[in-house]
Amino acid sequence: MGTGRIYAVESIPSTVAVLKVNVKLNECINVIIIESAAWSAKGKLILRIPGSNYGYASAMREGSKSILVKAIPLDELLRDVDHIDIIKIDVEGAEYEVLKGAKDILKKTKCLVIELTRNVKEVIKLLIDYNFKIKKTKHPAHIIACKG
Repeated sequence: MGTGRIYAVESIPSTVAVLKVNVKLNECINVIIIESAAWSAKGKLILRIPGSNYGYASAMREGSKSILVKAIPLDELLRDVDHIDIIKIDVEGAEYEVLKGAKDILKKTKCLVIELTRNVKEVIKLLIDYNFKIKKTKHPAHIIACKG
């Protein structure tokens, strides 16, 4: 097993519970679970859930249920991390908000994989401003952004 660390940022309590079980069952000693939403500012965030599909919980869309969760910028969360090989972002439309809270971290990041569904132009511009080169993938909603 590698020596790196994986920071899993998850805001939905039921998903956190499943993640903890999977991490334990698979003896993933290098996984650090953060029970919070990645966001542009520290505080509380309302996530809306369409029906019972917690995988589509979003601060940016409508839903029949809502939950209040903690929110934290990646800059604060990962402040003491020297370098980051890859960040995967799948936040159901809140990509730009997450990246606005990661401006220091982006300087230390090699690559990102992003499911990009909103604010596409703004996200692409922000990434280019941080010297990332954007590649499309076979899946139309995903991009890969790498330096160098």
